[in-house]
Amino acid sequence: MTEDLVYRLRKRAEIRRQIPSRKSVQENQSDRLSDLLEEAATEIERLSNIKPFAWFDPSNNHMSQDKNDPLFTPLGQLLPLFTLSNIDAGIDRNTDNKGYEIGTEEGYNDFIKYRNRL
Repeated sequence: MTEDLVYRLRKRAEIRRQIPSRKSVQENQSDRLSDLLEEAATEIERLSNIKPFAWFDPSNNHMSQDKNDPLFTPLGQLLPLFTLSNIDAGIDRNTDNKGYEIGTEEGYNDFIKYRNRL
């Protein structure tokens, strides 16, 4: 499905660049929207290749590097954890402004402390 979206974004950018009536084509300049479509496709590809370093089950506060760990709740929702070095800071996952980043070990510990207070 990701490949399909990436293909469609790139194909749309290619089509826009070939329309002879477009001003950017006539003046032999880059098309900003086509460039943005290409950039989005590249970012989707990059993010789809990132693998989590561990998994977290919020139903029992268990974290493991093994997705099939028997301590995970059978019907629990597993959340993937990523390192910050693999994900750009442009995506703000810190929605409650508590000062932790879920992608780091310190952030994970702060997250658990905050979650246990709820």
